[in-house]
Amino acid sequence: FFAEPVTAPNYEKFVQQPMDLGTVQKALQDSSYKTESTTLEDVVVQALNDIERVWQNCFVYNVEGSAVYRMAEVQRKRAHAIRTTSFDHYLSPGVKERVNEFLSKFGSKAVVNDLSRPFEQFPLAPFSPAKSKFKITVPTKMH
Repeated sequence: FFAEPVTAPNYEKFVQQPMDLGTVQKALQDSSYKTESTTLEDVVVQALNDIERVWQNCFVYNVEGSAVYRMAEVQRKRAHAIRTTSFDHYLSPGVKERVNEFLSKFGSKAVVNDLSRPFEQFPLAPFSPAKSKFKITVPTKMH
């Protein structure tokens, strides 16, 4: 997940700027972020914003609590932890401000388009765990 462009039904209706980690990596490798007038700081800001866009797009398209949504939450936290422990201290205040400005667009939760989420039209039946007729035993000692 997240390494390749999403190919899902009606994705383009919900996500205006698709982004994936593979595209970010390719853009960094082939200097797609860089133009004659871009600075290294601009490249860093674009890459960090695109990484955040990957998670936000996932939050917009997927139902909160779904497996993919939860994976994006975990990966977003991991990416943030890597950034803060590995290279955040190297970023200039200007870069941090621009990245935080981008993040503030989303608030604490993702921005959801006015369109309804794709699979909400198919509500799930309420889950009620039934008693199993099978007895499961777990060994207390491992050999």
